[in-house]
Amino acid sequence: KSQSVALLPLLYWDIQADLFTTQQSKRLFTLITAGGVLGTTVGSLMTARLARWFGLNNLLVIFIGGMVLAAVLNELTEKIVKTPIETRIDRRKGKIEGQFIDHLREFVTQARQSTLLKYMIIIIAIPNILLPVLDYQFNVVVDGHFTTEAATLGFFGLFRGISNAAMFGILMVSGRVITRLGVANSLLFHPANYFLAFGVLFSQFGIVSGVYARFSTEVFKTTLNNPARAVLYNFFPEKSRALIRVFLRGVVVRISDFTGSGFLILIKGLVDPRWLSLVAAPLALIWLFTTFRFKKAYASILIQTLADRHMDWGRVEDLGLQALIKDKGLLGELKQKIVSAEPETAAFYGEILATAKPPGWAEAVIGALSAHPPETQKQMLNLFGPEDAAAVVEPLLQMIPSASPNVLPHLLKTIVRLDPRKCPSVSEAFLDHPDRRVRTEALVCIYLDPSQHSKTLFRHRLENLLHGSAFDVRMGIEILGKTGEPAFADTLLQHAAGDDPDLRAWAISGLTKMDHPGAAEIARTAIADACSTVRKAALESLGELKDGLPVHLLVNLLGDPDPTIRARAAVEIRKREKESIHALLAGLHSPSSILKKELPALLKHIGVPGAALSAFLVNELSAAYGCLAKVQVLENGDLSPALTLCRDHLLETCDNTIEVVLRVLGTTVFEDRMKLIIRAIQSKEKRDVENAIEALESVLHSHIRHLLVPLLGDRSISEKLAAGRERLESELFTAASLKEVLKEIVNDPDPMIQSIGLYALGEMDRDDSLMSDIRKHTDSENRWVRQAAAWALDAGRSDTPTGDRPADSSTLLETTLWLRRISIFTDLRVLALLTIAAMMELKRYVRDEIVFREGMPYDRFYLVYTGRVSLIMGADTAQTKLLDCIAANRFFGELSLIDRQHQPYTVKVDAAALIYTLKADDFLRVLKDYPSVSLNLCKVFIQRMRDYQGRLVSAPSDDPAR
Repeated sequence: KSQSVALLPLLYWDIQADLFTTQQSKRLFTLITAGGVLGTTVGSLMTARLARWFGLNNLLVIFIGGMVLAAVLNELTEKIVKTPIETRIDRRKGKIEGQFIDHLREFVTQARQSTLLKYMIIIIAIPNILLPVLDYQFNVVVDGHFTTEAATLGFFGLFRGISNAAMFGILMVSGRVITRLGVANSLLFHPANYFLAFGVLFSQFGIVSGVYARFSTEVFKTTLNNPARAVLYNFFPEKSRALIRVFLRGVVVRISDFTGSGFLILIKGLVDPRWLSLVAAPLALIWLFTTFRFKKAYASILIQTLADRHMDWGRVEDLGLQALIKDKGLLGELKQKIVSAEPETAAFYGEILATAKPPGWAEAVIGALSAHPPETQKQMLNLFGPEDAAAVVEPLLQMIPSASPNVLPHLLKTIVRLDPRKCPSVSEAFLDHPDRRVRTEALVCIYLDPSQHSKTLFRHRLENLLHGSAFDVRMGIEILGKTGEPAFADTLLQHAAGDDPDLRAWAISGLTKMDHPGAAEIARTAIADACSTVRKAALESLGELKDGLPVHLLVNLLGDPDPTIRARAAVEIRKREKESIHALLAGLHSPSSILKKELPALLKHIGVPGAALSAFLVNELSAAYGCLAKVQVLENGDLSPALTLCRDHLLETCDNTIEVVLRVLGTTVFEDRMKLIIRAIQSKEKRDVENAIEALESVLHSHIRHLLVPLLGDRSISEKLAAGRERLESELFTAASLKEVLKEIVNDPDPMIQSIGLYALGEMDRDDSLMSDIRKHTDSENRWVRQAAAWALDAGRSDTPTGDRPADSSTLLETTLWLRRISIFTDLRVLALLTIAAMMELKRYVRDEIVFREGMPYDRFYLVYTGRVSLIMGADTAQTKLLDCIAANRFFGELSLIDRQHQPYTVKVDAAALIYTLKADDFLRVLKDYPSVSLNLCKVFIQRMRDYQGRLVSAPSDDPAR
């Protein structure tokens, strides 16, 4: 009975986590807790009346009926939401697996190394030894006081009802009490009260003493001790936190409880219950003494936890940071450590002090400024708010004469931000400072002063800058970016459309600050800019504007090469977590390696509801079966070049969808082990695949398992579709003809896929019913879609492209088919090939024409479509040397792009050639986005080295090449 009652709150929390996000669940759990306390109170008060109505012996039957009803309602939850509310059936997620002895050894090792763990073992063990003793004494007192069973039952119902009601009221303010007292001080009340309770029971072993002892210990345990003790679990490193929690809450609690109960069994009938207080009180005293020792060590323990970044802030945010550091010794140690700590750690200590705001924290941070580098000083200066002005401004003013130019601008900004009245007296002295950064910030500070004198001075200085040299203009635009003066809106609009990335970034910031009506549109356009400075300014601007940025674009920014942009995008997504879950899950399809790394971590932080996760997985698996259904239709007839690409793309989409499903499962069920499972499945080794499937089958929900496993096995497409139809029924895509499949492909959101669908339609026998589907793409915004639609409509298209014929211009289909022959692109998927083909340009060269000369700057990557070229070193000198001849389907120019040096040779055309080129930035982006290209390029380099080594070995000794 006790176990079932204890499990119910855990079960409700788990169901909430599966249906709602973490933040939503935390808010709802408060309501469920309140409902549970209210129900317990009402049930306790009704116990005596229910006994009279139904009979004393039937109360347990009523209880069992209520538990059965709760179980039935829980089981119906999945049917109500119409999707698996959880992806797994294995309830051991996050639990400790493996041999008990191994984990016991690990726990003992942790206990030897961790002072905190030693304290927690004692703090948890002793109360669980004492609890059976106190319960026994309380039951003896009640049993002796009441003469009938009905009176005893009535008392217990009334006592528990009033106790629960009282604790419910006290819980409303317990958080404030812990915040005021601090965690360490809050832990002292429970052992002290236990010692007092046993003393009272010994001196007066009666009903009043018993009620006081039982009620007070339960109140202190529930309202102070348990919440404060729960915080301490978050002091342990995350990797060992689960192990420690299991052993402390499980092994230590059970052993202690067994010890206390066993002691009672041994002395039953030998010792008067009253005299048990003399045995229990010393244990309570040891517990109290241990807690005092822990209080003294608390400061150093928390300091070390903060330094090691072990604290799980998400778990303690509701309690409040003040509760953690409400300790004079800790505050004193923090103030000392902030001076001597490493810069990053010192900044973190400063954030802790600024959040808790203990007395004297601002002076401690100011005193530590000079001990740290400029960047750390800037972070610390940002910690001060207007409420700190009285204690901070004067010390900051005294720092100005000795401040370095790296810190002085931020120092001025901070002083004026805290106390604008200081603006004229502080800033005007630095308007002619030799350092541009100081002059800039000084004029920005002048702008913040509302006096007419400052406004006139600001406008005069700014106009002089904007009409001065290019250097002055840059400074003026930077100032406008920081102030957003509306009078210069036209100037900012002009520079927002310019080519200089710094000026564009400042202009976007300035337009946003002045709330210009065109700022949002300019920022949305700039979010895809090639320069990270512009993208960052655009993202910050959109974050300040009301409309903001669509969630799917924020998700794309998680794959940005600039880590600061990724961090800012993650912050914006967390603010809109409810609406971002679908976009985050959809983003898992991205080929970006950065995005694949960022998304799982963000999904884990947000806490994706299990029901939403299951629905996503089912939809993804349905889409995978839909791809196979389309492939089956395509393979019923002859495959033209475009149809082959369509077929391959659908198979690759199916494989990619399965990989996405496995990665999602990796974040929720298997964690790091999913990498091994994916690797085993991709290996195609029968034994490895079967082992991976066995691992999946053992834990997944039946509905998800029956959809996923058939896609992984070595089955034919027909067999896979048959398995899918058993589960999906009408949801599975069915196509009656090839035309329907191609229409689906032509309407794909990706313009590259639309293009190959249009080429495939064009390769079919003319069908007037398809013309309208083709014509609507002739006005597409994408030039490759327009080109494909025009080609498909061309009446004289008898010459189907195969990629073999040379031409001055080539279609996207021809280029893609040809790229498959190039050694470095052979491992790429169809969509990747289409993307690269769209980047390339085709150019004709005549015999003896020079493609580029030795020593020229690098700018492009070259691939020979037809013809032949020679690579010549020293072409303009007497010592000309032929390095290589490059024929069709080979490439050159990659060396200078990789090492960013000038061209090492001259390239001359030997026979009329058609050569594809790829811009330097596009080539480097291909290497970054598609690691297989880099690997294949290394293979080419190795083969060239071997060929060159072979020529050296085979050359005669007097060969000059040696």
